[in-house]
Amino acid sequence: MIRLGTIADVPIIDLFDPFGDSREKEVSEKRMHVFQDVEGRPVAYISIAGYTLHGFPYVTFLLVHRDHRRKGIATNLLHQVEALHRGKRMFISTESDNQEMLALLKKENYRLSGVLNGLNDDHGGAGEVFFFKDV
Repeated sequence: MIRLGTIADVPIIDLFDPFGDSREKEVSEKRMHVFQDVEGRPVAYISIAGYTLHGFPYVTFLLVHRDHRRKGIATNLLHQVEALHRGKRMFISTESDNQEMLALLKKENYRLSGVLNGLNDDHGGAGEVFFFKDV
């Protein structure tokens, strides 16, 4: 089940979130949706930036706990956010070496927008690849 994230979700997400920082701001601004397991614990999340990318919504994070991958959860979260922004162009990015995310975006008909190198120095020099889709 997908729902808005709550402050109670943050410590659980922090345990499996490699992106750093806390998701508290996204939760407080109602910009984060979580996918919960049957016990109600968050096992994945997607968040939208608190700003727009040239007036368009921008997905900043999409993460599924490693034990819950390959079950369609990321696709469901992406569809949830797309539905909230129907009629708009939506942007998302990932590192150029993130093959799983690149495959998901291709499958979901996102189109390449461009690549920025040097954004994630801690990621071995991989470029940040931006995609868009008219939803």
